[in-house]
Amino acid sequence: MEASDGAVWIAYAGHEAVRLDYRTDRWTTYENLHFQCDTSDGAQWFVTPHDIVCNTGTAWIRYGVEDGVMDLPLALMTTRAGELWAVGSHDSTAATARFDGQRWSLQTHPNLSWTIHPRAVYEATTEKNG
Repeated sequence: MEASDGAVWIAYAGHEAVRLDYRTDRWTTYENLHFQCDTSDGAQWFVTPHDIVCNTGTAWIRYGVEDGVMDLPLALMTTRAGELWAVGSHDSTAATARFDGQRWSLQTHPNLSWTIHPRAVYEATTEKNG
């Protein structure tokens, strides 16, 4: 996945994320962090087996269940409007969470499966007729 600064994140299930920055001869790896996306403010977002982690460029911030994150976050995405969403499961129930800049708002979806699969997440477009 390409970051906004042109660097490339390479990750494989069960392995650490690797950041390939073409401006340097060095790679950066973050063990147990899986890069997901970056936001318009330049922050880089990762998931771990139980948390969401943000690198603002000057600080690393961890968000967990106590911050409104589900207990098994699997993927993050940003929308065209700049909203940041997480998907996964909470207490073995499919869950989503939206970040407002300070805190996550968790919502469970008991009528879905036990989780929301990362490959099933996308932003749809609304088509207008006429």
